[in-house]
Amino acid sequence: MISNPSIRQSIKYVPIIAGLLFALPVSNIALSATAVKPAPKPVYKMPLNDTGITTCSNGSKRNLPCPLAGFPGQDAQYGRDKKYNKNTDGRAGFSFTKISNTGKALPASAEIWNCVKDNVTHLMWEGKTNDNGLHDMNWTYSWYNPDSKTNGGSAGYKNGGECVNTTSCDTYAYVKAVNKAGWCGYKDWRMPTRMELMGLASLHSIEPALDRKYFPESDITMFWSSSPSAYDAFFGGNRVWVVDFRFHYGFVYWWYNENNYGHQVRLVRSGQ
Repeated sequence: MISNPSIRQSIKYVPIIAGLLFALPVSNIALSATAVKPAPKPVYKMPLNDTGITTCSNGSKRNLPCPLAGFPGQDAQYGRDKKYNKNTDGRAGFSFTKISNTGKALPASAEIWNCVKDNVTHLMWEGKTNDNGLHDMNWTYSWYNPDSKTNGGSAGYKNGGECVNTTSCDTYAYVKAVNKAGWCGYKDWRMPTRMELMGLASLHSIEPALDRKYFPESDITMFWSSSPSAYDAFFGGNRVWVVDFRFHYGFVYWWYNENNYGHQVRLVRSGQ
């Protein structure tokens, strides 16, 4: 019996178990199910630097002028390195601004600066020093991130590097120390992602793959990123991506994060 005759319903018999029928009321009005789609995740967009390569290769020789007959469409023929190769504020298509310790933009001729703004990606990078202080280029840090939402399942290793504060030589402690000090006038410094760090690599260079006019540190090796490696899912262990600037191709690979391996760190902030 239909309890509410004001709603027109039909009876539909549905076989649930062999030999039995269940009568289910099916409404003819306003009972259609509408699928609710989840809100799309925001897309992370960031302008990309070019490679820094401005010459071509014929397969046996490199550093040849472009274009080359029989070898069309090479990297140097496209992008910022071709369009904006003026070398006044960074080599080839790179564009940097020197930043003072108070956050002031400085001319390219400035001999003392503390940070570097990338005018293409709009990121601001920590400059390193050679004074045995907090930002000294020779200090190393173990990778440590206690946030389970971003550490890929492994917090890493606390205080495994060598730095000015001998009890806080890991990436997590270093970020806190730099933000407390307000380096270059800002307190929102963080570890860079693998792709952000790779964006600094100028692939024409050898030892290091960096623009030395803006990043003049003499001892440049492997730098930690904030990005855990998916390598763990296949082979076990816990690893994080690093970028090695010792080579002309800015080598990117994973490194163990649960041991007291110490690598260099260059912090970044999302400057505009």
